[in-house]
Amino acid sequence: MCALKDVGRFRFELASAADDRALQEFGRSVETSGTIRFAFERHPDYFNALRVEGGESEVLVCRVPATGRIVATGHRSIKSMFVNGEAMPVGYLGGLRLAESARHGHVLSRGYAFLRERHSDGRASFYLTTIMEENREAKAALLSGRCGLPHYHDFGRFCCMAVSFRTKHSFQGNGNLRVRNAG
Repeated sequence: MCALKDVGRFRFELASAADDRALQEFGRSVETSGTIRFAFERHPDYFNALRVEGGESEVLVCRVPATGRIVATGHRSIKSMFVNGEAMPVGYLGGLRLAESARHGHVLSRGYAFLRERHSDGRASFYLTTIMEENREAKAALLSGRCGLPHYHDFGRFCCMAVSFRTKHSFQGNGNLRVRNAG
């Protein structure tokens, strides 16, 4: 585990398996902003759900020291990718969520400072991040370069699809295809 880092009224540290339930609850409680709003639920196991983003992941949590309550999260995942035809370790920074109480002040910049310390291990050459196009609040904060935030290079738009399993939709397929819930 990484050493704790107390900064003012918050403490930054790496999460452990013991934090799984608190991470699940926090993920459900903080939605993204924009026309499409969603919470990232990583059930049944927060850390196993990160495997899709990379074989190695570290989850950063920011807590209120007096209560241990999580007010911000983010993670760094690393996996081998091909860059200009060569396999190399590339990092992905994601899962950034801030409770309303942590959106003012320097929590974001201090969180990135913590990630910068983690980056000093040399396990990734560079990092990718995705930001929902309509999440103007996140884009404004992350792309500002203020308070020591890293400089992001915009590589353009990336189209992704979302599926809702909470509403019933009729599926129009050809006669050879059948869709059903798995048992």
